[in-house]
Amino acid sequence: MRSGLARAALIALLGFLLVVGVLLSTLPSPEEREGSVLSTEPAGLRAAFLLLEGLGFPVASWDEAPSHLAGAGDLLVLGRVPEAPDLGPTPPEPPTPTTPNGGPAIARSRDPRHYRRFVEAGGTLVLFGIDQEGLERLVLQMDWPEPEDDVLLERADSFVERADIQGTGLTVAAKVDDHIDATRLPGASVLVCDEDGQALGVELELGPGRVLLFTLPLETFDNAALDEANALFLVRLFEALPRAERILFDEYVLGGWEPTSALVLAFSPRAALFSAHLLALLALLVWRAAWSGPFARDPEPLAAVSALARAEGAGALLASAGRWGLLARELRRGFLARWCVRAGLRPPEGGAGATPAEVEAGLAALTRLARGDARWLERARAAFSPADVPASEPALVALERELTALEEACFAPREVRPARERAPAI
Repeated sequence: MRSGLARAALIALLGFLLVVGVLLSTLPSPEEREGSVLSTEPAGLRAAFLLLEGLGFPVASWDEAPSHLAGAGDLLVLGRVPEAPDLGPTPPEPPTPTTPNGGPAIARSRDPRHYRRFVEAGGTLVLFGIDQEGLERLVLQMDWPEPEDDVLLERADSFVERADIQGTGLTVAAKVDDHIDATRLPGASVLVCDEDGQALGVELELGPGRVLLFTLPLETFDNAALDEANALFLVRLFEALPRAERILFDEYVLGGWEPTSALVLAFSPRAALFSAHLLALLALLVWRAAWSGPFARDPEPLAAVSALARAEGAGALLASAGRWGLLARELRRGFLARWCVRAGLRPPEGGAGATPAEVEAGLAALTRLARGDARWLERARAAFSPADVPASEPALVALERELTALEEACFAPREVRPARERAPAI
């Protein structure tokens, strides 16, 4: 009983540790990456994130691979243009189109082309700190026609003190090296410009989605630089952005993405059936551990083996060992007990044993069975003699035949003589 309870307690403890491990693997951990909205270091964006969250903006951090981006209703904020990771040989793409615009599916979950799919699905992509190298990568990822002239031009003064967001002049302290020539981007509209009217941010439409490019770096709003003026400029800027159900700050480009662990995959909604089977198996193991053995008060179970099977097994074992004398003694004891039962007598203790007392008791039983038949008694005493020990199987078979003949003679119907007729009385 105690061992069963100990096993049940051990399995319950292991189940508790498993649940704790799952929770720890799914809960977010604080990060200290530069430019992360989870970082409280001077180069982090935690203060800006909490400011927007406190004002009711639906902000959240995003650390999944680009393939998980949904598109419609989401606005994704990046501090730089993502670079294509070294993914090795590219697997063949499936021929069936699965993207909203009818293009082929993207096999790699970390392929930068997922950002284009995200925009084509109705999402809004916001890029801060765009430079010439980042713009060239973006043109390739978005499959835009390459501009004939430079879109980014160097500013005379790299320090910006005032900026205009859709007609509202605001004070801001930022270091910006380039401005955007919106005339060289077809369909671009200016969203933010400096005090000289040079564009610092433009908006482009790409199907149902939008792409916003800012030469203004995201470091303008980090924990060290977020003063009152920059905080007001940040709020007004996000108010001017397209409305979205979620505003996601991309942590993937900062190195915040990690491959999904096997434990998280096992307990994800996609593997709900697997989790249900796993929990059912755990419950079954707990039940078997708690009730694996009988209670102490219960009797020990005995194997159900017939007497005939036990006798045949014991006889075969003694015969293989050559113990013919022991087999003969057991044979005589069995025959004598059966005869006594048929005659209504009590079988002797020990039967026809080897000890003098058992031999004497057996002879007394044979005398009662003879019922005055001296010839039968003589034959029976010879057959039950302890000195007559069979030395082989044929001798044992001969003894069995003699005992059978004695049983037939003992219990054969006896001839009953008719009674004399009495003379009639005179």
